[in-house]
Amino acid sequence: MRNLDENTITDAVLARHEHAPDERLNTIVTSLVRHLHAFAREVGLTEREWEAGIRFLTDVGHITDDRRQEFILLSDTLGLSMLVTAMAHRKPSGCTEATVFGPFFVDNAPEYRNGDDVANGARGEPCFVSGVVRGPDGEPVSGARIEVWQADAEGFYDVQTSNADTHRARGVLHSLPDGRYQFRSIVAEPYPIPHDGPVGRMLEALGRHPWRPAHLHFMITAPRSLPGLGCRVRCALVADRAVDSPRERHRARRHGNGDTIQHARVRLRSEPILMIAFTYTGRPGRIVFGSGAIERLADELDELCIRRALVLCTPEQRFLADRVRKLAGEHCADVFDRAVMHVPVETAQEGVAAALAAGADGLVAAGGGSTLGLAKAIALETSLPILAIPTTYAGSEVTPIYGMTSASEKKTGKSYRVLPRTVIYDACLTLTLPAALSATSGLNAIAHAAEGLYAQDANPVMSLFAEEGIRSLARALPRIVEKPNDIAAREAAQYGAWLCGTVLGSVGMALHHKLCHTLGGMFNLPHAETHAVMLPYSMAFNLPAAVHRLLACAFDGIRPDSRTFESV
Repeated sequence: MRNLDENTITDAVLARHEHAPDERLNTIVTSLVRHLHAFAREVGLTEREWEAGIRFLTDVGHITDDRRQEFILLSDTLGLSMLVTAMAHRKPSGCTEATVFGPFFVDNAPEYRNGDDVANGARGEPCFVSGVVRGPDGEPVSGARIEVWQADAEGFYDVQTSNADTHRARGVLHSLPDGRYQFRSIVAEPYPIPHDGPVGRMLEALGRHPWRPAHLHFMITAPRSLPGLGCRVRCALVADRAVDSPRERHRARRHGNGDTIQHARVRLRSEPILMIAFTYTGRPGRIVFGSGAIERLADELDELCIRRALVLCTPEQRFLADRVRKLAGEHCADVFDRAVMHVPVETAQEGVAAALAAGADGLVAAGGGSTLGLAKAIALETSLPILAIPTTYAGSEVTPIYGMTSASEKKTGKSYRVLPRTVIYDACLTLTLPAALSATSGLNAIAHAAEGLYAQDANPVMSLFAEEGIRSLARALPRIVEKPNDIAAREAAQYGAWLCGTVLGSVGMALHHKLCHTLGGMFNLPHAETHAVMLPYSMAFNLPAAVHRLLACAFDGIRPDSRTFESV
């Protein structure tokens, strides 16, 4: 090739293969040469830079083996992999765009039912995933095959572990008739692509970090009768997160010899607004919340126009009743300290007699569920207003539900005559509540909210209260068990108890409460402990009735693999 210069070299090279027998190959190489030469002219490529490029490609080849494909990694970081996939799988407007498989997809993933745990022991924080598969017309797709896979908390896929024969954090399920799907898994974590080779050095030189956003892989296959869904839709749900932390830099060093990962951001279609008909009645009531709030007792009694209060307590909490009597001052008429579990009818009658004898115009219930139960039994007969000062997390202080036991049979009822007018929540009063009793009392409150999610008269307002109440208690109880004098955790538990109790007072009771009341009255079982023991079984039985809300609450707040929760 004589007398060639920078202006004639391109045509000379192209002439060498213009008669190539493979037409497609000729088209590709012709375009490659033209663009490659144009690139060199545009940037004014020097010989030194050309040599550096050759060394770079050589290094890419040397580090590539059966377990690591540095050329694919290079293609990914330059966006070429995604470009080719996007062109090969064009979708109608509004559809989720396609993405590459990534190196960790495997065939024969296990089948799961909706609501199952696909994590199968993978390390990570539990989470709940739900969504709807829709066609291009926006209509739900029934029976779509949904395959999911993801990395664990350390950024490793199951195929990278020593026990690679066990599928973890991957599985197959199918959409329900309304297009919905749901499953349990673990929270996706960000992790780095391999950056200890030439591609990693390139990223560093360009000022790019090697971290990939946290993401889940989805591959959805639907019947070909649905336009736009007749082929596999591969996508990855992505959540960005900062990556410049010591922990993540440590993880980056651990992952230096890992494998590559590809993903694409998904445009999430907004779901239609769906509302249901419901009836919600807000009941008047005053909540006084905060550490030290008991000091306001006299003012609150004035607010209720109570001049002669009968203070109720159990024999074990007489010390608290004496303090309440002192704070109430001239507002206190007497103390009745014979409250017991399950409110025997005989005790209730004694309480009514004591209230009448004292000329009481109001009741102050200082203590747990037994004391408040007695106050409600007295109010049911006398219509006296109640000011509640709870020292546990049962939540009964904000419900109109009462119960009494006669001949080993506990009967419950509902009357707004027994609903306390004012509740004083002072977390300092719960510091003496033992950790074990705090846990069972808190689980009792969680039971109130959980049943509210599938009650016949459930409504969106109470569902919000229920979810927030469960989350608050689920976060607070392990901390209380670990550190019983943690006042912030105690306040969070009281806050959750108030929300959960409000739910029970606004919607109907269901299977769980009926079982616990029957067992407690028949065998004289402790109230909170009975609820705590029965809760997992009754919730599991009723899970299909509120699968989205129950699982979302559970895995947003409760950490079943944590040491502190196990101690609860």
